[in-house]
Amino acid sequence: MTGNHTSPSSRGFTLIELLVVIAILALLLAIFTPALDQLKDLAAMVSCADRMRQMGMAMMGYADEAKLRIPGPNWRRAHHRGWLYSDLQMDQLEHLRSGLMWPYLRGVDSYRCPDDYDEDPDMVPHRPNNSRMITSYCMNGSVCGYGHRAQVAATDGSTCDLHGQPWVFWDTYKWTEYEANDVIMWEADETTSQKGWWHDGSNFPWEGITQRHIDRGNTVCADGHAEWMLLTDYYAMDCAGKTRLWNTPGKANGRW
Repeated sequence: MTGNHTSPSSRGFTLIELLVVIAILALLLAIFTPALDQLKDLAAMVSCADRMRQMGMAMMGYADEAKLRIPGPNWRRAHHRGWLYSDLQMDQLEHLRSGLMWPYLRGVDSYRCPDDYDEDPDMVPHRPNNSRMITSYCMNGSVCGYGHRAQVAATDGSTCDLHGQPWVFWDTYKWTEYEANDVIMWEADETTSQKGWWHDGSNFPWEGITQRHIDRGNTVCADGHAEWMLLTDYYAMDCAGKTRLWNTPGKANGRW
């Protein structure tokens, strides 16, 4: 006897079954999306740490040829040559070539966290003469005693500034005058740009560290190694006494 009954093997999904499948997929997506986002954030943090490791190697490369002295920090808005740029030229990628660490890096990508490319450049204030246009990183002002060390003119006559005068360098400390884990560079706090903390290549510790990386920021220490630092650990060291952040050599409070 024949009939028109549909075979069980060829029966389609019912509406209820489809809704159940969709609900399961939505649940799985809700479970795994945060984990995938965290993995993406972790990958960016690792990539940024590698770039800061390159920064540390470049800093040590310069020091090896400069009687162990750390490159100048581009402290405040002065006409001098430092690690990042020269003569207040700091808003075009080509300006990196005049910085003291360029010969040891020779690549603009090394100066910026990969996540920083995703930020809207139009949100950066005062784009002319603004170091955020060329880097995510800053140097600790302690390397020149937060501006209390003298500035000295280059004596080799090899380079001059835009005015035909010899480059001026900050008289920086030697890296051997620091503790090995003293923080010399870090990824600057991108949330505070409205306060103008990107106008040069260096900062006070209280000017903050990035908040991009899963409650951590990347740093470079005096011996050239890079490490992650929890935000809570960073801000716990912004205190009255000498710390890994407030670390001016020979000063009891790490300042001046």
